[in-house]
Amino acid sequence: MNEITGIRFSDAWKNKRVEEIKRRKGKIKIYYIGLDELIRNKEALRRPKDLEDLKYLRKIKKKE
Repeated sequence: MNEITGIRFSDAWKNKRVEEIKRRKGKIKIYYIGLDELIRNKEALRRPKDLEDLKYLRKIKKKE
């Protein structure tokens, strides 16, 4: 993925979150979009589901 509506990929990559999953043969890194970037993406898309998601994402953001 090199384009995300509402944000630049370089910003999303710079602020990504990383988790590691342990497997028998080592670890796998999983990268995913940061909360602020996800909120900006949902705001830019403005689809009904995204607007609904924003309610929950903003509550999570307040708890951080």
